[in-house]
Amino acid sequence: MNKQKSFTLIELLVVIVIIGILAGVIMISTSSSIDKANFAKAQAFSSTVQNELLSNLVSEWTFDEPEEGGKTKDTWGNNHGTVVGATQIDDCVFGKCYSFDGITNHIDCKNLTIGPDTDFTYSLWVKLDSTPWNFVMGGIGSWNYNLYINHGGEYKPWFYISYEGSVSRYFTGKIWNLSNWHYLVLTRIGNDYTIYQDGVFASNYIYNTTTSLSHLYIGGNNDRKGSGLIDDVRVYNTAIPFSQIKQNYIAGLNSMLANGNMSKQEHNERIESLGSR
Repeated sequence: MNKQKSFTLIELLVVIVIIGILAGVIMISTSSSIDKANFAKAQAFSSTVQNELLSNLVSEWTFDEPEEGGKTKDTWGNNHGTVVGATQIDDCVFGKCYSFDGITNHIDCKNLTIGPDTDFTYSLWVKLDSTPWNFVMGGIGSWNYNLYINHGGEYKPWFYISYEGSVSRYFTGKIWNLSNWHYLVLTRIGNDYTIYQDGVFASNYIYNTTTSLSHLYIGGNNDRKGSGLIDDVRVYNTAIPFSQIKQNYIAGLNSMLANGNMSKQEHNERIESLGSR
């Protein structure tokens, strides 16, 4: 008499558990690889922006040098920032960076001056936690340019222009992962304000106003503070058209593809993500 041997319920459950564990490991590994690839692409974009705008660099705070007299050095100009409570730490995007507590910490760079009608570019690396984050570029009079991360169930960059608290305009970028470093760029060309996230056009807004930038806060101002990390902050007194950034960025992606640092699929997806702008 032939006997059929079948799996017991316990054996089936063991197999299902093993499959679940393997699937989880694969998903985590895949997610980690995607994050690393996106980080590398953001670095390529940041190098493109820096190289293109180097001759128009006004100030930069790399945060790699020790504080002197409570100030962090402007490694390009003379606008050394006064550190209020923020802590310099290691293992950042490039060398050292600053950690902010979301309560009192900020860096005050009050001598930054960019004249009215001057195009500008503002770039930085950020890694946030769940606290709303605020980056402020204050203009003359009661004008304020605020670049910050908003928490309303979604985490994404917001650019906010305000005048005496009564006239304001804002626009947003795209939602991002709080656990990762992100490269954020804000430009103004005439009345056209644009945000780029990790090398990709995020959004823009046309607003008819011209005013000087005369005060820069990093990590917060008197009203809002942020919690997380900031690295490599740069301010330029010009902006280059996105078409030029796109052209040079694609050249960098082509180089990564040729060197085997990127798959053909990733290369095509990244170029498509730039959009037609």
